[in-house]
Amino acid sequence: MPEYVRVKDKQTGHEFSMPAGTFDEDAVTVLKKDAVDAGGEPLPTKHKTTADQAASNK
Repeated sequence: MPEYVRVKDKQTGHEFSMPAGTFDEDAVTVLKKDAVDAGGEPLPTKHKTTADQAASNK
């Protein structure tokens, strides 16, 4: 199983797990977070949202 790293897309702000060494370092920032769950599976994508919490309550 490949080693995964957690990255953040510089353009969209989304976070996702990718196999180490398969990404463009100009397009993403490598994060110091876990990239896989306890079973070794990649974590799901975390989409960046622009809605403020206060706006979601209205």
